[in-house]
Amino acid sequence: RLLALPEHPFDCDVVRVVTSGKTPYVRFDLNDYSIPSELTRKPLTLVASEVDVRLLDGTVEIARHPRSYDRARKIEIPAHLEALAQQKQHAAELRGRDRLSAAAPRASALLEQVALRGGHLGGTTSRLLRLLDREGPRELDIAIGQALLRGAASAEAVGAILDQRRRARKAPPAIDVLLSQD
Repeated sequence: RLLALPEHPFDCDVVRVVTSGKTPYVRFDLNDYSIPSELTRKPLTLVASEVDVRLLDGTVEIARHPRSYDRARKIEIPAHLEALAQQKQHAAELRGRDRLSAAAPRASALLEQVALRGGHLGGTTSRLLRLLDREGPRELDIAIGQALLRGAASAEAVGAILDQRRRARKAPPAIDVLLSQD
């Protein structure tokens, strides 16, 4: 007298449209699930079954996580975090280069020469920023121009030229003050 069970089981997955905030995580059931950082603040489709949580961008699956029934857990895919770390590092390098270019217009040409010679742009940018803070934009731009004229495209050459200019002005040597964290 009972009807037979359906040939195919019913689809009982939870389907929701979700959007992340600034961070590359989507919240579901009091847990945070990672997504690729380039998809933050975009509407995504979350499909949660008893065993996993899938995140879709249109019809493309962008992440699949095991479902957690705990609270306040972060469930992450390591590739999502690595990509985010690389983006942040790249953005920090660009901020430094932009600051250098704004303060010393010839810095872009120097960094281009460093790149063509296979030098380390991050280290050169960092050193030039320290010289900028210590010597000022005008002096740094002049020293970069002289280094480019001499064919010595490096932060060390710029630092040596700044030292020579300081000695010629009979100015006291610049000393970096290193303070401990406490």
